[in-house]
Amino acid sequence: MSEIAALQTQLEELKLRLSEEEKKRIEAKEETDEARKELKKVIEEAKKTSAPPVYVSRGRRLDIFKDKPAKPDDISIQDWIVDVRGQLALRSRTPKESAAFIKDYLSGNARKEILGRGSEIGDNPEKILKVLEKVFGDGDTLPQLQQRFFSCKQAPGEDLLACSLGLVTLYDRICTLDPTYQGCRESSLKSRLAEAVVDEGLRRELRRLNIESPSLSYFKLRDRAIEWLGKSSKQKEASVNEVVAPDTNTLILELLKKQGDQMEQQQKQINMLLQASKPRDMRDRRCYSCDQPGHLARNCPQKSVPNHQKSKSLNN
Repeated sequence: MSEIAALQTQLEELKLRLSEEEKKRIEAKEETDEARKELKKVIEEAKKTSAPPVYVSRGRRLDIFKDKPAKPDDISIQDWIVDVRGQLALRSRTPKESAAFIKDYLSGNARKEILGRGSEIGDNPEKILKVLEKVFGDGDTLPQLQQRFFSCKQAPGEDLLACSLGLVTLYDRICTLDPTYQGCRESSLKSRLAEAVVDEGLRRELRRLNIESPSLSYFKLRDRAIEWLGKSSKQKEASVNEVVAPDTNTLILELLKKQGDQMEQQQKQINMLLQASKPRDMRDRRCYSCDQPGHLARNCPQKSVPNHQKSKSLNN
């Protein structure tokens, strides 16, 4: 009987332990469900507030910068800095990590320049980029770039597309030296383009658009300007054709007048040749009858003229 009692006791203990394990399993399941609900809420909130995902081509890589370009296909420091900023914008990095990333893509004189400055620039990525721009750029300072940007005009023979992209390049170089200018990039580019174009009518149109549509982006404004130039040139061409194209009657009259002038000129040349072909003594000799040069008295055309008319002619 004692063995049966012992087995019953063990069975009761097992039932109790199973009951406790079941409670723990139920509690763990409830906690897991709560955790899943919380995670779902966090994901939904993140989707609402986070920026859209950026997809980067796997084949895209950052070039290693060494020195000032020695060949036409070498990358300039300005273009390299633009690529660096693009790479940094794709990843969330601390300033120290960004500085290390920049240094990893430097070699030659560029790397020596940055490493040699040491604590002067430390792990500040913006200071590193400014030093590289200053040493390996074309030497333009911030005031010089500002002066070039705000005095930029469309050059003779330069199309609007090239002019607009040149303004973007200048302003982005300004932002490289001083990132605080990035905040007013759109407004500065739009106002400068409105003053840089050569066509006076287009300048008025761009000023109007800047006032009436301030939310219009720079490149959309530029596209509107290109479209306006296309329409304007077609209208001018049509108006010129209307004014210049003469009718058939006018052309005929002008042709007849031109032929008459040519015939009159030819007749004058013939008379001059005939006069020059006469003997010199005949050209110098004068008529005894009418005192006119070029003929003799016997051939005088005034013979048949009555005396009173002849005397009148002579008096005149």
